Amino acid sequence: MKLNIRLALISILMGLATMPLGLKIWPPHPEIPFPNPQQFPFFVGVAFFEGIGFGAGFYFLIDGFRVLRSKKTNLNVLTYLSIIWLLMSWWPQS
Repeated sequence: MKLNIRLALISILMGLATMPLGLKIWPPHPEIPFPNPQQFPFFVGVAFFEGIGFGAGFYFLIDGFRVLRSKKTNLNVLTYLSIIWLLMSWWPQS
């Protein structure tokens, strides 16, 4: 499977899987009002793109390690871990 198709497929599947899971792990605070019907699609869109970012981070976690093995320096390892953290840590930062 081509790299771009595999990346898009994994990112979209992880994004769709993490949207309901995020609400189960971090439920909305009961005192915060629910968005009105005009605002709700925008919140769903934000959650979807956060999930896509999580999926891209998951893909980079797996596929980026292959590239890292050939050029392993301290700076490359720290950069690799930073990219993964920035992409996959969307749940607590939303």
